[in-house]
Amino acid sequence: MKKFTVPIVLAGLVAVLSSCVVVVSTPKARNFTYTSNYVLASNNQPVICDNRTTQIEYSFVYTNLSDVPTIIENWTGQAPTSPTYTFTRNVPGPGVSVVGNQVVVDLTWAPGTSPFSAAKPQSITPTPVPLPPTSQTGIAYVTISVGGVTQNTSFPVYSGCP
Repeated sequence: MKKFTVPIVLAGLVAVLSSCVVVVSTPKARNFTYTSNYVLASNNQPVICDNRTTQIEYSFVYTNLSDVPTIIENWTGQAPTSPTYTFTRNVPGPGVSVVGNQVVVDLTWAPGTSPFSAAKPQSITPTPVPLPPTSQTGIAYVTISVGGVTQNTSFPVYSGCP
């Protein structure tokens, strides 16, 4: 009787295990990268320069383009009184391109328009002098929501960029 028990148990175990299906889903948006035309020399971290036009680019890989029709960006600053800006971008759309299976978003902060800097334009007469070393004046935080995925990052804000 023992000879029949082991094969029957094994057959039952195989039948039970074969009905189990493991599903691993890939996030609809993944592999986020961030760049800026200004970076810290010490570690290549992208930054916003409040005294220069700053171009920020971020990108991500998608599985199915129909899963990422819009991107919602929420920008805020370090200070409690910093404004919050929300942008909704269509994919593709102005400043948003699709290259292969990657979405690329380009945006520009004009000089003096970063709402995340504590340094504000003042009414002074400039005197030509060598540029001072850059100093951090704030932090810009951004939350990007796309395809059910939320990604958070920050950009230090500097004034006096050469």
